[in-house]
Amino acid sequence: MRVDHLVLATSDPQGTIADLAGATGVTPVPGGAHPGMGTRNWLVALATEDPQDQTYLEIIGPDPEQPEPASPRPFGLDDLDGPSLAWWCARADDLAALGDEFTDLMPMERQAPEGLLQWELAFPVDSDSATPFVIDWLDSVHPSTHTPTGLALRGFTIEHPEAARCRQTLGALGEFPIDVVDGGRVVLRATLVGPAGEYHLRTL
Repeated sequence: MRVDHLVLATSDPQGTIADLAGATGVTPVPGGAHPGMGTRNWLVALATEDPQDQTYLEIIGPDPEQPEPASPRPFGLDDLDGPSLAWWCARADDLAALGDEFTDLMPMERQAPEGLLQWELAFPVDSDSATPFVIDWLDSVHPSTHTPTGLALRGFTIEHPEAARCRQTLGALGEFPIDVVDGGRVVLRATLVGPAGEYHLRTL
């Protein structure tokens, strides 16, 4: 598995995009809407130490063009008072082989500027945001290939109250370029580096 993308949740996506662009010199572009969820996203590719990686940042926020959803928006969007690195996603080629520690596959799709994207997701059953949800992009073109470049992911750290257990859980899934350290609660941290400077992400 590889890191597929980081999820930055924000109740003010335009403000967050402006802050990121001002700090790094790279501006995310619109991805698409999530019908029924009341959200939409903006994307920007992330370079890593492995040039073969396809990784990106997803900024997700409320979609004012949709009616209020029947259920609360994901990632606590309705209550956030700032951008929060809410979760991360790993990419796998065979979600069916994950076992019963993950949910059944959830097919999803959205209309993107480059065409219809279709994918499947599986979520950890009994874990926290330190454990990734997992994606298979099926036959869709990976979103990172249609987004701005120039940002690099430099440093991804997970603070965890049970750091040893967290390392064991992640180690069973694959080898990830992630530092796991002791902390009082689960906090994800990442640093993005662009031509104009750095932008720091963390879980609120």
